[in-house]
Amino acid sequence: MSDRMLATIMNDPQASEEELRKLANEHPPMALAHPNCPIDVWWSLAQRFPIEALRSPLYELNTLEEPERWLAMEKERRWRWVKEQYRALSSTDLRLWLADCVAHVLYVFESALPGDTRPRQAIEATRQYARGQLSDEALIAASEEIRKSEPRMEATKVKPGVWQVADAALHASHPNATQGQGYEAVINAASLAAANAAGNNAPENKTANERYGLESLWQWRRMVEYLLGKVGSNDVIGARAKKTAKHRVGARSPQEIVDDPQATPGELTWAAVARPWDVVQHPNCDTEMYWKLAVNYPIFAMRSPLYELLTLESPERWIELEKDDVEKWIRVHRDELSDTNKRLFAADLATRVLPIWEEAHPLVDIPRKAIQAVRDYVQGRCTKDDLQEAHDNAAFLRTKDRYAWNDNLLCVRHAAHAAEVASRFDFVRFPLSLAGLLNVTADAMSLQYSTPHIQEKIWQWRLMAQYLIAQAEHDEGN
Repeated sequence: MSDRMLATIMNDPQASEEELRKLANEHPPMALAHPNCPIDVWWSLAQRFPIEALRSPLYELNTLEEPERWLAMEKERRWRWVKEQYRALSSTDLRLWLADCVAHVLYVFESALPGDTRPRQAIEATRQYARGQLSDEALIAASEEIRKSEPRMEATKVKPGVWQVADAALHASHPNATQGQGYEAVINAASLAAANAAGNNAPENKTANERYGLESLWQWRRMVEYLLGKVGSNDVIGARAKKTAKHRVGARSPQEIVDDPQATPGELTWAAVARPWDVVQHPNCDTEMYWKLAVNYPIFAMRSPLYELLTLESPERWIELEKDDVEKWIRVHRDELSDTNKRLFAADLATRVLPIWEEAHPLVDIPRKAIQAVRDYVQGRCTKDDLQEAHDNAAFLRTKDRYAWNDNLLCVRHAAHAAEVASRFDFVRFPLSLAGLLNVTADAMSLQYSTPHIQEKIWQWRLMAQYLIAQAEHDEGN
């Protein structure tokens, strides 16, 4: 990354193509959101981040120029996108989306069995349950009613699609449809069954394969409407939300909205399409919007005035975010550290595992001296040559001295290696050096203390976040 912080680049409408290409490698969603994102980069990233692409200020322009290109991507990737994006839906929206997928093909069942409304009633019960208007028991009762249609289906020898619709309705109306591993089961049982049902009962002017493809495309686009906030819990199939401020003459720009401390949550929801990192820091940001944006913008979320309040109210929710996304957060943000902070962070990581070495070799202080040399160099108390000498001594331990490679304890070797890597003068020039150090120290803690890998990664992330927040505040102060 260039010397400029991510936030500086994102706030600069004149950011260079080189900066944006590097940004695309390190934080693709931010690159997609930038109005100067190079066209080839935009299309490449859109394949991996379709929702971010849809929110991008360039979406309308790029798809206006090449509408067939976006359609081709949708057709090719719709199932992959559904599998990747359904996790971003809230439990309520996921349940409503599943109900919509089944409701969209209810005509298949009802045309074969006129007067049998059991699947329709189960889907309506699912919607009521999602809105908190129905108990578990009542939903289960509605779901079980579907089974009473089976004798009639067998007697009339209905086509396979009719059975698939009934099966999809049965799965979608289960209380556990959105919990645990039930997620995948429901996606397959409801989404695929609904699409297959449509394919097996195709209109005369469409082949089964064509109808199958159109149905799965409809399912993806319906999911998009939920993800973009265009449908709510009271909307039904075919309903469309009112146009947002983007379409109203005289509407304020996203920048004007985020600069206004009195901006409404509705305005901020629209502004989040173009400036999500600013919206998550706004004092009026809606709670659910905050949590959604925090997934991709954790440093901005931690700097938000809402952070302390929301994590005090729901500490377990932030912990779950860390568990789910810490690997991604570290990977995306590690190269945002300044050279000075990279060295200090590396010294902290090496210090973390230093007791492992010193417990095994209490009289050998070479790793400790190497780590101290890093801190001294940063503070101007030693020269490059001094740092190089300390590094060479640590490297000698690892490569030649009997203390390291004759030691059977891998975690002790890792501890020595951490000091060697951290004290390397050209450490900051190679991004993979920090990535390797993060892994080596996490492995050492796991081997020596049986620390769960994810727990150590969270510790590393929290330390990194402290550096990044302090760095951002320093840059803003200057």
